Amino acid sequence: MQNKEFQDSARAIFDACKGLLGATAGYVALLSNDEKENDVLFLDSGELPCTVEPSLPMPIRGLRAEVYNFRKVVVENDFSQSKWKEFMPEGHVQLKNVLFAPLIIEQRTVGVIGLANKPGGFSKRDAEMAMAFGELASIALSNGRMLEMLEVNEKQLTTYSEHLEVLVEERTKKLKDSERLAVIGATAGMVGHDIRNPLQTITGEVFLAKGELDNLPDGDVKECLKESLDIIGEQAIYVNKIVSDLQDFSRPLTPKLEEVGFEKILQAVLSSLNIPQSNPAQSVQVQYFISPNFPKLKVDPSYLQRILQNLVNNALQAMPKGGKLQINATYEKDKVFIMVEDTGEGIPLEVRGKLFTPLMTTKSKGQGFGLAVIKRLTEALNGKVSFESDVGRGTKFIVELPV
Repeated sequence: MQNKEFQDSARAIFDACKGLLGATAGYVALLSNDEKENDVLFLDSGELPCTVEPSLPMPIRGLRAEVYNFRKVVVENDFSQSKWKEFMPEGHVQLKNVLFAPLIIEQRTVGVIGLANKPGGFSKRDAEMAMAFGELASIALSNGRMLEMLEVNEKQLTTYSEHLEVLVEERTKKLKDSERLAVIGATAGMVGHDIRNPLQTITGEVFLAKGELDNLPDGDVKECLKESLDIIGEQAIYVNKIVSDLQDFSRPLTPKLEEVGFEKILQAVLSSLNIPQSNPAQSVQVQYFISPNFPKLKVDPSYLQRILQNLVNNALQAMPKGGKLQINATYEKDKVFIMVEDTGEGIPLEVRGKLFTPLMTTKSKGQGFGLAVIKRLTEALNGKVSFESDVGRGTKFIVELPV
């Protein structure tokens, strides 16, 4: 049944289905002659790394077994955390979500259409559409006239999925960013490990070199060396922040909750950052207020610390000519509110709607992950983040967390 005509037809159906549903990867496969394997006709990895040979048979197990046994569409929108992940061979494309639709002939499943990595996950309507495309592929498989059937059904499918077309257009516009994010997710762990080791060495050497400077006589040479070491230290901190943001954005989040005191974490954050003080023209005045009834928080302390670090860093970068940084923490009706407010430049109106979008930045220096990380970590703690801004007067970010 794997003739050239069906392969061409199956590819056309698959491409139409993948495009209409907004998936970025997938394949079409047929049941092997001994009915024990899933023979892949072709595989589209969406340009993600894949070292598994597509021509190798896939055992009928996991989610595919559900499709073959029950002749229905199956969807898993959190694949990385599901029990099905254990069936994945090493080197397979990294999957965030998957959908499988059956190819049925005479009440018997003879193949599957597989789709994966749709931004936002697959919906019930997607499952219905995939079933319709599966039926087209089944017809093509049985009589070799898939293209003719596709044209007959095209108007019906288009009408049936008008709202999906809008979604596909949006996803198409975001395709390049999605591909970049997928690559970032696949490599962030490796990059973090490879960069952090030399970073630790650089930081240690800078610390030792500053100690040696104390033994040098005062003068221009000593001042120049001190200035150079300060710059190296600052850049090492900046690179470390980039690595942390990449890892926090791409890694699965499994917070480890414990009771912590907010003031202790806040003080640790403020002491770890280089807050301008020496130059009056760039000095930032820092104040914080914690309400007397503020409770202990049950959070992952590392998450809260990263949230505060990114918020304070953003505030400092918004005040290149100095200003005032105010941090307030209050408690109301089983919720805490942590507010970080600056007197900086404010956020332009045209970018406010996509401020928490990855790769979105208004700065000349930065990758656009800081606020996306804040949002992701806050939501992992069952909280939410919002902001208020006045151009030319400053911005206030509000983190709301349950107690």
